[in-house]
Amino acid sequence: MKSTAIRKLVLSIVAVAATGAATRPSVPVAIRDPLVGLRWSPATTAFAPVDADFLRRCPDLQNDNYAHQLWVLARSGDVMVVSGRYVPRRAGLDDSEGDLGAVVRLRPDGCALVGPARALFVAPADYAPDVSGTEAQALATDAADRFVAAYRGPAGLCAAMRRQGKRLSGFPAMLRAAFRGKAPCLR
Repeated sequence: MKSTAIRKLVLSIVAVAATGAATRPSVPVAIRDPLVGLRWSPATTAFAPVDADFLRRCPDLQNDNYAHQLWVLARSGDVMVVSGRYVPRRAGLDDSEGDLGAVVRLRPDGCALVGPARALFVAPADYAPDVSGTEAQALATDAADRFVAAYRGPAGLCAAMRRQGKRLSGFPAMLRAAFRGKAPCLR
């Protein structure tokens, strides 16, 4: 009798937990950032999400089946580097990390997709005149600052890099220069 009551209680708890999980929006276990290749979780890493104004200006990032959940990895004036994942709008669709690292220029009447995020820091001259060398350097510096803040300080960023086998030497030159000295592992 006692074991039947316990079994019913356990089944009830599992059913409630499963119902709660089904109604919560899914959060990816990890998203790979396009700049340095670190995997991170929105639950534990504090990159700032894009704001409503960004989504208003960039409606092409939404469609009937999927929305994009995006975070800001770098910003300089009206140029942003964003990354994220696809989020299904209805049941039955898979969510996906996607490959959403992009450089976007905000305009008063919308936004313009400039190109892939990492490529800006690998070959900045290829982005001229859309993004100047000065803007690219400012984005690299801002990215370094945002990564340190998102990982809750230099020690957190170093711990993530160690766990994932990332080294400063693997960063594109512009990012390597911007990140150098921001944390003990980045010397």
